[in-house]
Amino acid sequence: MTKNYLRRCDEMKTVSSHKNKKLVLEVLKVVALLSFGIIMMAPFIWMISVSFERMANVQPPFPPRLIPKEFSLFNYKIIMENGSLLRAYMNSGIIAFGSVALNVFSALLAGYAFSKGIFKGKKTSVRDYFSDNDDS
Repeated sequence: MTKNYLRRCDEMKTVSSHKNKKLVLEVLKVVALLSFGIIMMAPFIWMISVSFERMANVQPPFPPRLIPKEFSLFNYKIIMENGSLLRAYMNSGIIAFGSVALNVFSALLAGYAFSKGIFKGKKTSVRDYFSDNDDS
């Protein structure tokens, strides 16, 4: 009875140790992903922060600071008055939508041909179409 009890205790320690290792790995993954995410977002946060600084386009603040000393919407006012921002966004939207629509249409036609068509070199064509090789 004592041997069985000791064996069960050892098994419980092994399971508990395995769970602890798994928990530590999960915590490390989350910390690594959060750190990576913050590093990737830092330039965008900086860009937005600097956009509220009135003189940032003339002379960037030194030492750099995340929160502007003097909050200003001057740069946004200039863009709205002088730039055709709405037209630029519309042009970008047209290009993006057209590109996506053309790619989806092309993939639709190719998928139909590959699924229903019977032709020589079909396997090679499918492999070439779906490969990641970019020869251009």
